[in-house]
Amino acid sequence: MTASAKKKKRIQVLIDSDLYDDANEVLSDIGISQSTLINVLLKKVVAEGRVPFDLSQSKRDRLSFELHKAVQDSDIPIIKDQKEVARYLLENGDDSYDE
Repeated sequence: MTASAKKKKRIQVLIDSDLYDDANEVLSDIGISQSTLINVLLKKVVAEGRVPFDLSQSKRDRLSFELHKAVQDSDIPIIKDQKEVARYLLENGDDSYDE
């Protein structure tokens, strides 16, 4: 069976319009199509048995995510402005504070 006679599968994905345009520009400069890039990527995945680049979060991003989750899961109020600070302090028994 020749390569052109092999069955093909279609992959459809929804991506951000700006990302699509930017990627097309870069790929055009390199001289390959999105289809060629995806085929090369998938062949590399099969050959190596893994995604051929790191997809993990940086340590800083991971710690930031964990801190954000900890704050969300706690009873810590989210205070956005000076008025909310005053309201929080007055509601929690501190009826005097320095401005």
